[in-house]
Amino acid sequence: MSKYIKMYEGFFDKPEYEYPGGEEKVLDCDIAIVGGGGSGCAAAVRAAQLGAKVAVIEKMEVPGGNSRLAGGLLSTYSKFQKDLGMPDKTDDYIKTAYRHNKYTLDPSIFRRYISNTGTFLEWITELGFDISNTRWALDAVCMVKDRPEPGPWNNPAYGPGLMGSGCVNVLTEQMKSLSVELRMKTKARKILTDDNGNICGLIADGQDCTWRVYAKAVIIAAGGFAGNVKMLEEQFPHYFTSDNYVSHYSLSSMTGDGILMAGELGAELFQNMSIGTRGTVHIPGSYTMQRVVTEPVGTIVNKKGVRFIAEDDLNSCESVMDMQPEGMAYYILDNDGMEEAYQLIVDHVRFGDRIPTRDEFDNDIIEEVKNGTVCKADTLKALAAYIGCDEAALEATVSACNARFESGKDDEFFKASEHLRLIKKAPYYALPLHRHFDVTMGGISVNANTEALRPDGSVISGLYATGDNASGWMGTDYGPVFSSFAWAMNSGYIAGEEAANFVIG
Repeated sequence: MSKYIKMYEGFFDKPEYEYPGGEEKVLDCDIAIVGGGGSGCAAAVRAAQLGAKVAVIEKMEVPGGNSRLAGGLLSTYSKFQKDLGMPDKTDDYIKTAYRHNKYTLDPSIFRRYISNTGTFLEWITELGFDISNTRWALDAVCMVKDRPEPGPWNNPAYGPGLMGSGCVNVLTEQMKSLSVELRMKTKARKILTDDNGNICGLIADGQDCTWRVYAKAVIIAAGGFAGNVKMLEEQFPHYFTSDNYVSHYSLSSMTGDGILMAGELGAELFQNMSIGTRGTVHIPGSYTMQRVVTEPVGTIVNKKGVRFIAEDDLNSCESVMDMQPEGMAYYILDNDGMEEAYQLIVDHVRFGDRIPTRDEFDNDIIEEVKNGTVCKADTLKALAAYIGCDEAALEATVSACNARFESGKDDEFFKASEHLRLIKKAPYYALPLHRHFDVTMGGISVNANTEALRPDGSVISGLYATGDNASGWMGTDYGPVFSSFAWAMNSGYIAGEEAANFVIG
């Protein structure tokens, strides 16, 4: 069983509550939504705008779920981009997604959702989102310029205060103004059907009562299953059967409840899913040290002090990382390497990055050394003790690397010559690395209208699935960038429209 590291533990990540239920109460609506995450909120607002009476059942005490943590929002073309003279990137993203996912995604789902991204951005702005406080990356990713809420590690790509919480905050305010029933700390247990098999509501347990919700349609927007260890091991055994370390960006309350409820109604489950893994991350850790390990100038060794990969080819290293003892590795630099790493961070500004000050960089090293998440040592012997490897093994690795690197050619793993750096000048640094995954994506097979499907492809009338509960939109590999949050928002918007049309015509 894998050892899990929660990315937001100690901040706002909480496991689900107990839900004792109690005296039964009745709630009447047109559409019941299981989950008040980003896609559930978007679905609720859109359906209510179209005249449907909506109830949202959310098991945590704060709406938004994983969407609250999202960094950027994909929009391939909107009036804002048109006004800025940006090109229409819709076809480019469709083509990229097809090829990146080796055509395993459902073209009709992806095309409908991606073609709606500009409409969604215009819609959320009309509802109150501050488009003036945004910037654009890659001509298609809308990002917050000045963060209005603090986030962990002061990282510009993670946590609240970015596009995710900005959209969720607008949607929750709209839910209030549209009289959407929002039941917090309440967990949906079962979707109900009548004698003819038609969706007619659900049962949900709260803290002091049990709700019998009558509805003509149900939208499942309960999030993925990153917090469900058993389900992870069952569905992704190639990542989660070893006794190794792995961290996750998803909240622990994401336990796959909605997926299993759909399965009870005959929905096809666990097809065409993705999990978005990465092989080397420094989590928990400061923003600057997380950036350091993405630069190719360090040397990576495992817990035996042995090098096992080219440090400038880490895009697909999750499998080889899992083969190392405990799934751990260490990014090693000497004094000159750490100095160069800072300069590379300053020089290589990418779409989500913020340039840290030198004081921030130095203070992060001090704090991480104090916390034990970085080792700073005057000798390789002390570095080996931190790693837990034999001193002679680490010295042999460093000596062999230095000999190769001085010759200008890495004939071991063929790291590019321009990235070869000696390890000679104290102090030496070691930054722990392990595997990481973002969220689970998929679970319930749907069509382009977000309607849940049976294994034979027939529609379960009145049942919809959105966000990380829905399969087919992604395929078997995560990408393009920022797709997950955009899918959550747009699939919720689409499901709200479709469900409203279903119940009120």
